[in-house]
Amino acid sequence: VSNVLLTSAVISCVTAVILNPLLGKLLENMFWFFNARFSITAILLLVPVFFLLGWLVPSVMYGQAMKYSVVERLREVE
Repeated sequence: VSNVLLTSAVISCVTAVILNPLLGKLLENMFWFFNARFSITAILLLVPVFFLLGWLVPSVMYGQAMKYSVVERLREVE
């Protein structure tokens, strides 16, 4: 899991560095109230949050699904 987390964090950072100058200027020209400032800190702060959500949501859903037997779950699908 940590390998996937690291890979996604690197891809996010590279994509932000490449697209920010292009999209930032475009949005500044389109909207008079928009001011683009690049900050990689937001990406680095959100990586652990997304990791936690990526672990927590499936764990909770799995726990809910395990309350019922396989037969009950199959009956519910039909």
